[in-house]
Amino acid sequence: MSIDTAPAPVERYEFSSTDSAEITDYIDRMYAGNRTRFLDVPPEAAFAARGVATDTMATDRVHSAIGYATDAEPFEYLVFEHLIAGRYLLRGGEELLMRPGDVAMVPMGVGLSFEVHDLDMSLLRLPMDRVAAAAEGQVGAPAGGLRFHSAQPVSHAMGRYWRELVGVVHRELMDPDSSMCNPLVAEQTTAGIAAAALTTFPNTAMTVDYIRDPGPITPMALRRAIDHINANADQPLTLTDIADAGGVTTCALQHDFRRHYDTTPLGYLRRVRLERAHAELTAAEPETGQTVAAIAERWGFAHPARFAAAYTVRYGRPPTDTLHA
Repeated sequence: MSIDTAPAPVERYEFSSTDSAEITDYIDRMYAGNRTRFLDVPPEAAFAARGVATDTMATDRVHSAIGYATDAEPFEYLVFEHLIAGRYLLRGGEELLMRPGDVAMVPMGVGLSFEVHDLDMSLLRLPMDRVAAAAEGQVGAPAGGLRFHSAQPVSHAMGRYWRELVGVVHRELMDPDSSMCNPLVAEQTTAGIAAAALTTFPNTAMTVDYIRDPGPITPMALRRAIDHINANADQPLTLTDIADAGGVTTCALQHDFRRHYDTTPLGYLRRVRLERAHAELTAAEPETGQTVAAIAERWGFAHPARFAAAYTVRYGRPPTDTLHA
């Protein structure tokens, strides 16, 4: 089976200046509704930012030797921050003074103000609807009702986990040869980050007792969901896509997949993609230059070692043996 491997759109941008007017204009354009004022401008002062944006997320790295303060309108998307160096004060719902190494989530729906000095920070931007969809799929939380309670992680351990996870995603996105250009990889990564955010930062999906057993769905609905997975395994499917195809809720779909297949819908999707990769490896002619890594990435497996491990468990031998058989 051939699949559409057209790269997903990736926008890369970079900015550097020592001119206060240019810097103010850049900040106001990048983060709509901002009003920036400078606090200290040493002779060697400079501001630099570079970033990458995809259809599902964006990441930035910002350096500023200029101290500045910014007032901002409420954000309509989630911003996660990792302070690498400098001083950073966030006000918005709560006041948070971050130290190097700290991570935080910028609150949504409230006016914000920031004050920074000698800043070195990485940021990850994520649409709220992706996180809300993850909450609905995991615990049945109504997508429109998700709220975050605090900008700070639930614990130091979860903060460390989040910092390391987002660091991996940041480096991968910044890489010019990033596998995030593959829409299957980008979709799976976004879903993973959204799910991790729900376990890292306090939110209503943690504290409200949702109904976890919605009861069985009809065999026809389950068959429609499976048929949709099989017909579209080469596309960046989400849990919501699969549930919509079955005409059921994501919570009900999760429940029945676990009951009938001992996995989640997205776990089932990974099984199908592994089978498709196996079929390509079996049919491939090594002399044509086909590689295990290239076939794996086409089917959404960005890490060759993890693919090889999963493949060996499923088929009893490494994928290289299949390719060269």
